[in-house]
Amino acid sequence: MQKRKNHSPLLKAKGALEATRKEMTLAGLYKKYGVHSTQTNTWERMAPENMTTPPRIR
Repeated sequence: MQKRKNHSPLLKAKGALEATRKEMTLAGLYKKYGVHSTQTNTWERMAPENMTTPPRIR
């Protein structure tokens, strides 16, 4: 069984921003970030509520 991936807040923010811009297809986002289209859609939906708090960079 494979361990679940933990994506950094920075990667999530980049993915959500690109998904919001609609400049790239979901397949293109998958190839670029290696995440499923459902995941990028989730990040896109969550982005407005999380924009008030900056991501923690480790």
